[in-house]
Amino acid sequence: MAMVMEEPRRRSALIIDDSRVAQMILGRLIAASGWEASRVAGGRQALAYLEREQPDVVFVDLLMPEMSGLEFLDELLRRGYRLPVVVLTADAQESTRRACRRYPIHAFLRKPARADVISKTLDSIPVAADDI
Repeated sequence: MAMVMEEPRRRSALIIDDSRVAQMILGRLIAASGWEASRVAGGRQALAYLEREQPDVVFVDLLMPEMSGLEFLDELLRRGYRLPVVVLTADAQESTRRACRRYPIHAFLRKPARADVISKTLDSIPVAADDI
């Protein structure tokens, strides 16, 4: 009997950003690292997405209408989600960094996204136990 080897699941990232251009740029950088990228325009859409899918990492902008990135992070904690989150924002003020320290974020990155930084960040995301 021949063993059939399953192809490993491609790792996935969710991008939460109200800017389509930022979504597109980050999506390309993620894809260039061999990952799949899904995109949503805000926190509410992201929460609905997370009810159906379990990405390996979430990239979130902080400055968005309707639900800010910090409000999204509050809701993630309230709902008990435990997944790596990367904050990617143009707002790199020290007060913003301090506000983000309340959350278990994996990384805090400045926009614009750089290919080398995104690649290193993705390389540092732990592999889920069920993917081994």
